Amino acid sequence: MRKECNKIGEWYFGPTVIALGAFAKEQGVTPKWYNRLASLPVIREVPEVIEAAHVDRLHKTLQKNLSPTDFGRLWGKTAFQNAPSVWTLCAGATSFEDILSMGSQLSLLDSNGYMVGLRSTKTSVRVNFYPLRPLPQWQHLMLVQQLAFGFPFLVGDKDLVQRTVVAGEVVPMKALKAFQPAQGAASLAASQVVLNRSSLNQHNPVASQSWALITKSIVEPLIGLRLRNQPSSYRVSRALMESYLRGGRLDMVSVAESLHTEKSTLRRHLKAEQSSFSQILAQFRIQEAKLRLLVGGDLSKVSHDLGYEAPMSLQRLMRQFG
Repeated sequence: MRKECNKIGEWYFGPTVIALGAFAKEQGVTPKWYNRLASLPVIREVPEVIEAAHVDRLHKTLQKNLSPTDFGRLWGKTAFQNAPSVWTLCAGATSFEDILSMGSQLSLLDSNGYMVGLRSTKTSVRVNFYPLRPLPQWQHLMLVQQLAFGFPFLVGDKDLVQRTVVAGEVVPMKALKAFQPAQGAASLAASQVVLNRSSLNQHNPVASQSWALITKSIVEPLIGLRLRNQPSSYRVSRALMESYLRGGRLDMVSVAESLHTEKSTLRRHLKAEQSSFSQILAQFRIQEAKLRLLVGGDLSKVSHDLGYEAPMSLQRLMRQFG
């Protein structure tokens, strides 16, 4: 465990890791680091970063004790009823859609290995998980299950989820609990949970202005501080995603302006991290294009939305890097 983070793909001692630790404790396989922290009367120094190997090791231990079906069923219940998540931290918002909107901004509480973005239509809200480096398939599944199983419980609508995608593969809800992640497999493909918007527009019966204020005044400043301390490649990826979701431009000048820096400075920082704007942009375009085309999106519309004048440019990119 380390207290600083200077690379992409780390997990923090945040809601999801805490939920996993609590889940493991219920199964009688508590990891030493979690047990030590939980037993302290006062936690004065919480480790900022949890090694990815610790998280993987914990999951492997749980796999030995539980079938995929039991893991999916119990994990969805634990994450929402017995432990916090980025979504439940925002449960004081006015509507259920507001909970999703606020929660999607808090993924840095858990990890800098992926980002969460929302795309809304007239009938649905699509919660997308974009990996920034190959994410183990079990982590894709864990993130999807946490939302797909837990959020309907919070909303009170068992038919809330319209579709789930795990690492670029459509997985029907009826198969999601028993879905078996490939051991050792990792993927850069995006994952997704599509929710019925009509239910999400309803007033949240447990809405609390003071609860929402706690999130705004305590959690959001922490996210801001953590974001400023992230590698440039993370901040560029996030700025690109946010610009895309707003219908903005996907170019380096616009991203540099949103990050309050110069294009030349941003290029230099990315080069120092052995990255580049073109690589980050290509990765995001491929992730988003595959996600939308997977469920029948129109190629011309997807290409235009991703900044291409002609579909063949996107097709060429996907052949080259996809």
